[in-house]
Amino acid sequence: MNDISAHSEYLLKARYLLKDNNGETIETPKELFKRVAKAVSNAEYQWGGKEKALSWEGKFYDCLSEFLFLPNSPTLMNAGNSEQQLSACFVLPIFDSMQSIHDSFKYAKLIQSSGGGVGFNFSKISPKNNYAYSICRHLSGPLSIIEDFDALTESVKQSGRRR
Repeated sequence: MNDISAHSEYLLKARYLLKDNNGETIETPKELFKRVAKAVSNAEYQWGGKEKALSWEGKFYDCLSEFLFLPNSPTLMNAGNSEQQLSACFVLPIFDSMQSIHDSFKYAKLIQSSGGGVGFNFSKISPKNNYAYSICRHLSGPLSIIEDFDALTESVKQSGRRR
């Protein structure tokens, strides 16, 4: 394993190394790389069996520990934990209905709390002051909805580690 600079070690400790309930670090960088390599290579059990999975675990560990490759933040944070959220980004469409807005709000909270990042497509929302005959009122437009989603993303930390 390559030596880790003080800055890299600080970053790993602040963001990626596992912590106990008191916030104390309980994992070394070497253990982080082993955890990630094992979790990611587990997919190989289904396709190639134990031998192939262990082979890929070793190869992936070598890449990580030599800093030839580092996966995205959710993989470093979540591989091997109960959530197993390894994807970094989801884009949720939001259609011009209260049901769609509420569903996207709910999914955003779930995705963020499991460690994923969320983007939104507000292009289908009707402009401000458009009249909605079905509810007999003028609409507030996309900015008020965007403000609600902005507040959501500020309040829910991704996997409890980053906003």
